[in-house]
Amino acid sequence: MKKNKIILFLSMFLVLTIIGRTCSSSNGIYYEGKISPYRILQKIVSAFYNSESVEVTIESWFQSPAKHTKFKFKNLIKNMDDSKVEGRVSSSSLIPNDKFSTSSWVQSYTIRGIPFTWESQNGEWKKETQDIEEKKTRKMLQESFLKSLFYLNEESVDFSTMEFLGEEDKRGTDCFVIKYKIKEETFGGWELVSDITVKIWADKKTFLPLASRLEGKLGYMSLLQMVDYHNYNAQLEFDPPAVISEEVKKEKDALVNKINDLFTEVARIRGWKDCDLESVKVEFVKRRDIGDMIIEGIKSEYSPGEIKRDEKILKWLRLIPGEADYSAMLANSQLRLVSGIYEPERKAIFLGDWLEPPLAEVICVHEIVHAFQDERIGLERFLKYAGDDLDLKFALKSLIEGEAFAVSFEYLLRKDNESFREWEDVFSLVKKRFGGDSYSGNKIFYNIYGYGGRFIQACLKRYEWDQLDMFYEDFPISMEEIMHPKKYFLRKQISKKETANNGKKNILMFSSPTGWKNIYSTSIGEYLLFLSLDVLLERDISQKASSGWGSDSLIIYENIDSENVFFLLTAWDTKDDAREFFGAYRTWLEKDGFESVSEESENLSFFSGEGKEKIVVNLVRNSVAVIRTDNLNEESFNLFVKEILSQLGEKT
Repeated sequence: MKKNKIILFLSMFLVLTIIGRTCSSSNGIYYEGKISPYRILQKIVSAFYNSESVEVTIESWFQSPAKHTKFKFKNLIKNMDDSKVEGRVSSSSLIPNDKFSTSSWVQSYTIRGIPFTWESQNGEWKKETQDIEEKKTRKMLQESFLKSLFYLNEESVDFSTMEFLGEEDKRGTDCFVIKYKIKEETFGGWELVSDITVKIWADKKTFLPLASRLEGKLGYMSLLQMVDYHNYNAQLEFDPPAVISEEVKKEKDALVNKINDLFTEVARIRGWKDCDLESVKVEFVKRRDIGDMIIEGIKSEYSPGEIKRDEKILKWLRLIPGEADYSAMLANSQLRLVSGIYEPERKAIFLGDWLEPPLAEVICVHEIVHAFQDERIGLERFLKYAGDDLDLKFALKSLIEGEAFAVSFEYLLRKDNESFREWEDVFSLVKKRFGGDSYSGNKIFYNIYGYGGRFIQACLKRYEWDQLDMFYEDFPISMEEIMHPKKYFLRKQISKKETANNGKKNILMFSSPTGWKNIYSTSIGEYLLFLSLDVLLERDISQKASSGWGSDSLIIYENIDSENVFFLLTAWDTKDDAREFFGAYRTWLEKDGFESVSEESENLSFFSGEGKEKIVVNLVRNSVAVIRTDNLNEESFNLFVKEILSQLGEKT
């Protein structure tokens, strides 16, 4: 393994030690007298990425049947991006009669996303960068672009294994100590299965990690890694050699000079004409600046009430853990993953200055597409068509992100005389590269790129690039149409002009039960139903059980005591589709820990969970009703259910 590759590999492990699923709670981290390891991990992530700088010492041991290798590195990271690494790599053979031992000093810099490694044999600094002008398109797509969009480190944590180990002194600091395993498929893209346990010590006051320990198996290798974190927010300074500084400036200047050509190329690919984008500026910014924009964007897009409401829905669907703080999850997950932003109000594109120029070029193309979209349809105005309809909101976002995704791919593929229209399915590529569950698991907001890109690809089978604007006038009205483009085209055949108001099947309207009021109603669609089932069921079962979706209505009721009941009524294309979902959902509940307390009939089931959790599932012809409460007493819940089921029976 080359020295620079070793450093990259260790950096990945460093990231895995400090990143879990990014969720926290603003209501404290105590529950039932215990500390939640989940929230501690979230706060560790937040604290780390809000630091200015850190010094990290990494010591690792890898042992295969043939060789033992030790790494010891000191890593200085300033601006949480630029870094200097130096240390030693030592290897020795474990094969009898083939003894050898080597030791070499390693030095590297990563400045503004461009990595350099000192080649001692040649006595020079070697730039390790990727030139997408060369015939390396597929590798570029797999290694960089897809990783930027989809490879979520939060999926690396097996939350069923999380433990709070107590409090402990570490280097004179009172620390929380947590422990968990990394999901075994995390390194599936490298065809490696892992069995790695992580232990982290975090400052009780700041939640900054002070140390971590990883041990276990990675493929055929045994692993032990110790990481120490020092000097947070210190004024770390390191001056890279002049040759590095000059090369970085040269690379970044070349990218800046290329930006006008990127605007022209995007317009040429899409056939866009008469767009005035001269006022759109492109600026390179630090990670903290991107983070501030993300937080401000969340505040402007969601009110505190909307955040709380959506959090309840997603927790009910098990799409985010019960301990999650949804607003923190939105902020922190995007902070780790977002490397480019187009802001409609400022008419500006902001790119992460930590990106290697070839990747920054692709991200820039993606954001330029958004600038063109904003010029033609007004992005903020377009997204408002969804109103409170979650399903439609995801469909519109999928259309927007799918187009930007598709144009970015087309830009790269044309360098190899290939086309996005004829290219392999997006999901097949991601599954092949990153493992079966690493993409479509619980990633609510990142699946929209894949489904949206696949929808655009289906459109390009029928139309040319310059005809895609039609899909903003006659847009998909549900995620079902995004996920199954044939259903969109079938609807277009039946009716040449449909809108979001009359394109969906009507769902039955219900009167609020006595003492209750409807505080919110929406549609969650096939998309969220599929992702919800997929949390606990096999992928093929989840897909089959959700694919017959016709329409749905989710209503949240509230009484005078601020107690809530969720009522979901789903309509299915056929009775068989409804029965399939009914059976799958009951199995899902059992896997989620609910216990069946009574079977009134083969079509009506009552379940109870922890505390006051209660659920009723009712199958009526081609409809399935789900009624759920987490805090209502049994008598009140039974009265509520009786009224709803009475209406359901009458109306169907």
